[in-house]
Amino acid sequence: ADIAEEAYHQVNAQLGSPDKHHHLQKIAIIMEDFSDYALGFASSFPHRVIRLSLTAPTAKSFDMKFKSWLKMVITHEYTHMAHFEMTSGPTTALRALFGQILAPNALQPIWSIEGLAVYNETKFTT
Repeated sequence: ADIAEEAYHQVNAQLGSPDKHHHLQKIAIIMEDFSDYALGFASSFPHRVIRLSLTAPTAKSFDMKFKSWLKMVITHEYTHMAHFEMTSGPTTALRALFGQILAPNALQPIWSIEGLAVYNETKFTT
């Protein structure tokens, strides 16, 4: 919980106050230990959830410059959540009308979406 709380404050300090720019409510974090793969997944629809594999990457499969696998993957996935939830101007009104199914930032190119998450995981965990 402390790691998730720290990621919340770090990412929101960078992206802006969640009260003004995005509509995050509680997020369920599910930690799974049945996979041999190091991975994470974030989704805001139909429920806000981050799923994490507790299996850390091996030195051969990943650049091991981060301090904590769990902190890195939580920061990465929470960045996706906060980024997708952000709205401004007309999209804020549309979000109020249509709910969390409307995530305009999810329409950005994948290099932009993943680039921000990788930037934050690197900035906050190395």
